[in-house]
Amino acid sequence: DGYKKITINVASDYRHLPNRIVYFPDTVGKSMNCYLSLENGATFSYSTGAEHSEDIDLGIYRVNQYDGNGDLTGYKWYVYSLAADPSPFTPYDISSWTKRATLFASPQGNANEFRDKLTTGSYIETEAGKKTIDKKSIEISINKYAYFRTPEGKYGALMINAITDDYLERPFINMGIKILP
Repeated sequence: DGYKKITINVASDYRHLPNRIVYFPDTVGKSMNCYLSLENGATFSYSTGAEHSEDIDLGIYRVNQYDGNGDLTGYKWYVYSLAADPSPFTPYDISSWTKRATLFASPQGNANEFRDKLTTGSYIETEAGKKTIDKKSIEISINKYAYFRTPEGKYGALMINAITDDYLERPFINMGIKILP
């Protein structure tokens, strides 16, 4: 064969943005990146979000869970669209921000499905089209993914890989995104 070298570059018909870190909001310093753009994976804090609000698709927050004695037993975690009215996360006033009306479907599936089944843009779009994508806020959990639709009509899926703390004990979500261009 003459030892010719052939290079083939394959362009995917969707973008994969793995390992995005989004921190839970800090209501004192307001400096944790708790907002995310699904288009490019950029994150923003409350302090930096206003000037980029036209790019922000979602925010995250958590709610404390207590037992009958008033002892903290854990949390419930949520992803929400900035277009949710009223805003489910009230400590931050985003009333003057641009509100992208990104919508979500109820979480489903697992990491294996996200990795093995959502492998083409047409498959993601077909499967997302079968779901009811009408929620402005969803409860999330580890090892589940949720389809979404941006205001421009772009479909995608958001995978929750982990909900944990960093070495400074700041809670965050690690998520992966697959979105059509």
